[in-house]
Amino acid sequence: MFRARTTAVALLCAATVAGCTGSSAPQPQPTTATSSPSPSPTAALTAAQQLHQLARQGTKAVFHASYVVRQKHPSGHAAWRVWRTHRSLRVDVVTKSVTATLIRTPHAAYSCRRSRHHRTCFRVAKGNKPVPAPFRLSAEQLFSDSLTRLATRPHSYSVRTPAAGSVPVRTGGGTCFRVKVAKNRSTNLATGIYCLSAAGIFTAVVYPSGNVVRVEHATTKAPDSHAFRPYSSPTPLPG
Repeated sequence: MFRARTTAVALLCAATVAGCTGSSAPQPQPTTATSSPSPSPTAALTAAQQLHQLARQGTKAVFHASYVVRQKHPSGHAAWRVWRTHRSLRVDVVTKSVTATLIRTPHAAYSCRRSRHHRTCFRVAKGNKPVPAPFRLSAEQLFSDSLTRLATRPHSYSVRTPAAGSVPVRTGGGTCFRVKVAKNRSTNLATGIYCLSAAGIFTAVVYPSGNVVRVEHATTKAPDSHAFRPYSSPTPLPG
């Protein structure tokens, strides 16, 4: 579920669509503008090989994208905005009048919150150190941990092609895969249907709970460096 919590020392905010957590180890028909399209997976590859190939493309993708997220129980929705370069990642989770942001750069990680005219940011990690779990957002985990798992640990999950017509959302032209993660396996990846473009960008994700992530627009134009700057002067966490 989508939730935001604030303590005296820091803002704790998380938006959950999968109904699971990751560890701290990047409507109109959606459109995608590409500057240098990547090759599509070949028909000779198995579904698992195709997914592995696309996910590897995704770990190198540079893009800016917007998503609509729908939570089934309790009913709710949010907008995700994602900026990614080879070294930095930013996600905004927008629910009504509140925006929760996580920015990861080679220099530091920042957790920010914007509500009406009030803005706060905290520096929650230095350099490439892991972001503490309370500050992570499910959007950030999807585009970092989950994508990395799909790209680097193909033996930690099983893959098959969804039956025709079984994907309940428009896929934005992506290729879809039904991924199953063993219950006794501790990973940063949730069971679900994952759809990726030829560039390896998620176009849709559907979880067994009925929660859905769907792309509205994506472009492979490199984000401006300003996107990775905190929108409020960051305060270091105590200690």
